[in-house]
Amino acid sequence: MKRKSYRSHTRTLTVLDKNDSPPVFRDTPLTFNVSEDLNAGHLIATIRASDPDTLGSLSYSVLGGDDGKFLLEPETGKLRLKDALDRELKNNYKLRVRVSDGVQHTDTLIIIELLLFLLLLNQKQKQQKQQRDAFAIKSEYGLHKMHTHSYPNIEPSTQV
Repeated sequence: MKRKSYRSHTRTLTVLDKNDSPPVFRDTPLTFNVSEDLNAGHLIATIRASDPDTLGSLSYSVLGGDDGKFLLEPETGKLRLKDALDRELKNNYKLRVRVSDGVQHTDTLIIIELLLFLLLLNQKQKQQKQQRDAFAIKSEYGLHKMHTHSYPNIEPSTQV
């Protein structure tokens, strides 16, 4: 009897992940407090998303609600101020933002609240002024008043 010979072939089969899951925003809800005195180009936040699929890269875009005041970098998700903000004209923005993996996408809302930091700044300046006010120094020659520009770690009531 004659033997049959068989040839053996090795084949490599790579199974690719099907892009069946949309990207998901991380760190939600996305609400940011912003001062109205920031300059154009100021980084407000980095928007982050993840995609359980291994295919492709993510791209970010603003769909609306920004009134031309914000710029979202498509590749990095960095949200920057594009133009000056005025709290008296508008005190919050609701940006509709999309993240896409090239096939599927997810939309979300980013809320930008404009805060008036002038009041807080005035309070801080008053506290610093109190720390710089005159201090009374008692010596063998009597009570002397000393003016100073900075005593950062000394309370106004401290006696020397």
